[in-house]
Amino acid sequence: GIVGGECTMISGCGDQGFRLFAELRDCRMLCEVPTELESALAVWRSVGTDDYVYVYDPDCSACIPLYSSPRTVRVWGDEVTFVRFADDELNFEDVPPRLFDETPTIMDLFDKIQDAIDGDAFVVRVEYNETYGYPQEIYIDYDGNKDDAERYSTMLIEAVENPQKALDVAKANWKSNGMPDHYDYTFQRICFCPVERTQPMVVHVKNNGINAVSSADTGVLVSNDSSFDVPTIEELFQMIQNAIDQNYFIVEATYDNVTGMPTTIYIDEDFRIADEEVAIYASELREPHTSPCNNEFCESDEFCCNPSCSICAPIDGGRCVKLFCTPPERSP
Repeated sequence: GIVGGECTMISGCGDQGFRLFAELRDCRMLCEVPTELESALAVWRSVGTDDYVYVYDPDCSACIPLYSSPRTVRVWGDEVTFVRFADDELNFEDVPPRLFDETPTIMDLFDKIQDAIDGDAFVVRVEYNETYGYPQEIYIDYDGNKDDAERYSTMLIEAVENPQKALDVAKANWKSNGMPDHYDYTFQRICFCPVERTQPMVVHVKNNGINAVSSADTGVLVSNDSSFDVPTIEELFQMIQNAIDQNYFIVEATYDNVTGMPTTIYIDEDFRIADEEVAIYASELREPHTSPCNNEFCESDEFCCNPSCSICAPIDGGRCVKLFCTPPERSP
């Protein structure tokens, strides 16, 4: 406490316990911060997430307004991977590279507080979130005789799963299950697209390529080649990887716990663009029981003996009973 205008030693505060701030008349200002910092940091670490989204709102008296604007920050693997201004009026195509580089993670903010303490900043005042421990209000005045005070406000929006980690695990599961070359699965795309592209479909894969596509509702053949723009399972994995590599705003996916196959995918390329989001649902991975034959499907014990007529015949000793779909035209 203050004794005769001087700071007395406070247990656990080290040399900083001797500091006196005449304006504040409070010897505890720096004494309590290290203890609170350590406790809050322990709480944050106990949460156990390096992947989250939060709002960072700096207030720097010496900075230009742009650099003091609130921004939404995405952190994956304790690294900043996405920054956008939280103010809709700042409709910039991209955050300036310098601002991106200077945007901190939560751990960076803990380091900033520690550096201010170690550097004997004039005032260090921090409010920590009681549940998660992260610093939600920071005030640092490095020199009481200079206009160099900095304020930071933060708000944790949500902890998010790192899509790269989940994708790597799912691909490993897919690989460990033998990565079939021939299979069928049900696929549906939800987007602002023509209706024919959003209907549920059965995708028939042969030799890791699209062999045919049929309607999941009627069984009618939609396409007998890869022109209908539907993916194989491998291409679903690649779609997710591309979205991660291009740093899209939202990349969310769930996977089958056994096979590793992506079961749901949601991708939002840019939060400022409307109607470019896409959701994908994949299910019912199974061995192929039928094969396409023009407008029909042959059973597993049949083969397509006459594609032009959509005729199937038994594999064991079968033969086509019809050579022409319509009577051949006779020359005059």
